[in-house]
Amino acid sequence: MRTITKKRILLFAVTLVMVLAAMSVPASLAYFSDQSKASGDKGVKLGWETVLDEKIEGNDKHITIKNNGDTDAIVRVAVFAADFATVQPGGDWQLKNGWYYYKKILKSGEKTSELVVEVKAEESSKADFNIIVVHESSRTVYSDNNTLKVPDGWDFAPNLKQ
Repeated sequence: MRTITKKRILLFAVTLVMVLAAMSVPASLAYFSDQSKASGDKGVKLGWETVLDEKIEGNDKHITIKNNGDTDAIVRVAVFAADFATVQPGGDWQLKNGWYYYKKILKSGEKTSELVVEVKAEESSKADFNIIVVHESSRTVYSDNNTLKVPDGWDFAPNLKQ
C-alpha cells in the first residue's frame, strides 16, 4: 500500500490547478476575439463648435476662429512656425505660455479678431516651411459665485466685462 505524503498531495493539487486553468482558456480567448460590426451613424453635438479659418495673403497667414455652436465659448491658439515668421496678435489676443488667448468670450455666431503670422519674404524664399496652427475651445462654464471656470492647463481667463 502506498502512503500519502505531502509531496504527492502537492503534486495532485498542482495538477488539478493546471487542469482547471487549461479548461478556462477557450472561454477567455472567446472574450478577446469576439467581434461584431455596426452600421449607421449618429452625430454627437457638444453644444459648442468653433471653426478655424486660415487665409493666406501674400506671405502672411491670417487666422480667425468662429463660434458655430449654440453656446458661448472661450478659445486659444498655438502657432508653430519658422524663426523668420512672427505672430502679430490684434488687440483682443494675449500671449501667455506659448498660447494666444482670445480676451473675450466668443458668443454664438461671432468671430475673433485676426491673428496674423507675418513671414519675411526674403527669408521664406530660401527654405521650405510650414505654419502650423492649433486651436482649442471650451464652452463657458460658471461656478456657483458666477466666476468663469477655465479648463485645466489654461493660463488665462477672458474678460467678462465686455
